[in-house]
Amino acid sequence: MTSLACLLTVAFVALAPQDDTWSFTTPGEGLAALEARLVRASDAPRPSVESIRRRPAELEAWVARSRDLGLDYGSMGFVTAIARYGSAGSGRDEASTERRRLACVELLDFVESEGLPESAEVWNDWIGRLANLGFTAALEAGDWKEAARSVVLLLPRSRDPARTLDRVLARVETVGAGKEPVLRAGLASAIVATNRFTLAEKDRQLLRLYGAAPAVPSKAVELPTFTHFSGPALDGGELSTEAFRGKVLLVDYWATWCGPCLREMPNVVEAWRKYEDDGLAILGVSLDRANSEETLRTTMAKYGMDWPQIYDGGYWQSRPARVNGVRSIPATFLLDREGNVIGANLRGAALERAIAKALAAPTPAPGGSVGE
Repeated sequence: MTSLACLLTVAFVALAPQDDTWSFTTPGEGLAALEARLVRASDAPRPSVESIRRRPAELEAWVARSRDLGLDYGSMGFVTAIARYGSAGSGRDEASTERRRLACVELLDFVESEGLPESAEVWNDWIGRLANLGFTAALEAGDWKEAARSVVLLLPRSRDPARTLDRVLARVETVGAGKEPVLRAGLASAIVATNRFTLAEKDRQLLRLYGAAPAVPSKAVELPTFTHFSGPALDGGELSTEAFRGKVLLVDYWATWCGPCLREMPNVVEAWRKYEDDGLAILGVSLDRANSEETLRTTMAKYGMDWPQIYDGGYWQSRPARVNGVRSIPATFLLDREGNVIGANLRGAALERAIAKALAAPTPAPGGSVGE
């Protein structure tokens, strides 16, 4: 019995969760331990792949220990949101994405109610990372207030605020939100709070935001390349982007499981209804999984998507997605009458403006060169 008891004890110890990752018992110790794990000095070596893989579980344990001990981090309480964000890992599944989003909201709520102390500066990279994710998610959801709250944290903590602002304004313009009052107020606050901008630069950026200056970088926007493709139609046969030469074509990558796609779909349908008779064509490319035909048809009927659809059941490995490097959706390419890409990932009002401009362009003469 003694030998059996010893074996059972050894087995229990081997299988029981090991709680030696963290040994802190006070808020100060907990904060120091988390900072040592997450804040890397500029001259420190990059963390190993193995340590990055262990990080989500370690941070989950840190959050659990802090909760079980009832630790109050006071003015540094925002670090709990950072730990929750890291504990979600980098998975693209819905649960992980939602956990990261909620961590961003937790950070924004804390800052709105408590502010950030000067000692928070060492966490700027992490705060900026969460704010960037929150800004992107808010833009996709059309939540301008949340986007404004996020950008106020994001811009002042950027290592290159001018470049970050260019990128932010371009994304805002893409979703047609450049004149949303709440969002513009947030952008103005972010510009004013950015210490790396001189007073003259702040004035220039504010004029750009509210004056006659363009809301996107003055240099030409580099458009992505587009490879023409063909694929099986949902209702049988074969569809090809080449077959739409002579029309302005919107190629829309989407899926029935994609929330942002469905939220944007009413804008696409509205543009279709408005410009169908003027020469606009839309070709949908579904990234739904295999055996989703009925779900596709039901969704298309619900939203009024009466344009042709390519569907091969390949999910992210769908050939039309692979040939054009589509790794996130919704994704769109706008092609002129000659089949050249003239816009990408346009949404809302920006999409309608681009379509109207393309349709107003002179129609190529018959027999003219259309190129590849």
